[in-house]
Amino acid sequence: MNAMRIVAVAVLLAATTAAGDSKVPLYSIWSGTYKCAQGVTSVRLTIEGRSSGGPATAHFEFGPNEANASVPRGDFWLKGSMRELEDRLEVVLQPDRWGVRPNGYVMVGLTARSDRAQDALVGTIDYPSCTTISVKRVRAEAE
Repeated sequence: MNAMRIVAVAVLLAATTAAGDSKVPLYSIWSGTYKCAQGVTSVRLTIEGRSSGGPATAHFEFGPNEANASVPRGDFWLKGSMRELEDRLEVVLQPDRWGVRPNGYVMVGLTARSDRAQDALVGTIDYPSCTTISVKRVRAEAE
C-alpha cells in the first residue's frame, strides 16, 4: 500500500488534433481541490479510459493542504465513463473500492466537465455533505 500515495486530484483530458478531431487519452492526471464536510481537501485524480463514451476507471487520492492540514490521507478507486461533448470532456465516476480508508470517511462519486482548452475540470462531488471539485490537468497520454 506504500505505492498508493495521496496527493492532490487528477482527472481526465481529451487531446485535440490540428484537424479539430479530438481523441480521449488512455491516461490522464489531474490535480486540485474538492470541498466536503472536512473542508477544502487536496485531490489527485488519475483516469484511464478506452474511448469516448466508453468505460473509465479512476484513482482518487486525497489529503491535507495549506488551508486544511488536519485532513488524513486516503485513496479509493472509481468506475464510470467519459465522453466528448463538442470540444469539452465530461467525466462521470462512481465509487468502486477503497485503497486506504481513514476512519469516518466515505467514498464519493463525481461529475465534471472540462473547459474548452481541456486544461481544467470543474464539477460536483456526488455526496450530500460535499459540493465542488476543481482540478487542472497535470499529464495526459493519447492513444
